[in-house]
Amino acid sequence: MKIAMLGGSFNPVHIGHLILAGEVRRTLGYDKIMFVPAYIPPHKQPLTDVPANERCDMVRAAVRGNRHFTVSDFELRKKDISYTFETIKYLYASVAGVSGRIGLILGDDLIAGLPRWRNIDKLAELVDFIVATRDETEAGAKAAMQFPASFCRMPKIDISSTMIRERLMQGDDCRYLLPDGVYRFIKQKKLYKK
Repeated sequence: MKIAMLGGSFNPVHIGHLILAGEVRRTLGYDKIMFVPAYIPPHKQPLTDVPANERCDMVRAAVRGNRHFTVSDFELRKKDISYTFETIKYLYASVAGVSGRIGLILGDDLIAGLPRWRNIDKLAELVDFIVATRDETEAGAKAAMQFPASFCRMPKIDISSTMIRERLMQGDDCRYLLPDGVYRFIKQKKLYKK
């Protein structure tokens, strides 16, 4: 089974994440895309507004019903800073039937910071990097990437978790930016309120 990992804070998970996962699966031939919510992302401000277990529940709600998408709560169970190298080693040891190298999906905005990732050289030996680009960013991403990588061109969708959180805090309706299950979860739990 050919798998790729999409990690992140998913605060909240939105349709852009799902479109990215679907495009990688479709264009690069992966059998499964594994979403891995971070407990504490090492390169972001600490997440305080929504607990890790609720972010994971939103990811589960988002992928429910798609047999090609799955969720790992490994980083949440560790209850520590989430380092991709450790997660990839865990996936190789625990996911039955992995064939070939695990794909690691990255946004092109992460390329510049890759040299600062923990054990990046060892990580590069274990994964196939997959970089999501847009038409206008692809050439720059290819030039900046220091490791062999596949590039997956994304449709231009200007959505971010930050933008969704800001809109929700202002009381704006974000129902069409989120999967239905995630939207219902946020409303039920009254998340992202001032």
